[in-house]
Amino acid sequence: ARMEILRDGQLVATVLPQKRKYNVSGQIMTEAGIHNRWDGDLFVAMGEPLEGAWAIRLRIKPFINFLWLGAIIMGIGGTWALFDPRYRARFARQSSASSVTVNG
Repeated sequence: ARMEILRDGQLVATVLPQKRKYNVSGQIMTEAGIHNRWDGDLFVAMGEPLEGAWAIRLRIKPFINFLWLGAIIMGIGGTWALFDPRYRARFARQSSASSVTVNG
């Protein structure tokens, strides 16, 4: 389906949700049409066919892109911790203490 999303009469987005049938397995899959924005995503999914029409689900996921920002911040924090000299100094002290052997 080709769906145009309007807000106050102005075109916001055009999305292409799909219902696909795979002949080999016989399964019917739903492909959502997604419109990405900085402050959230708009999902449009086709439901089941009704009497001469289709059921359509429209969902707004506000701030979903901030999940990616959180993952980036965690990655930066992990990298920062790798190069923190306090951790390297502790590791160096432990390995030098374990490498001392007593001959007797």
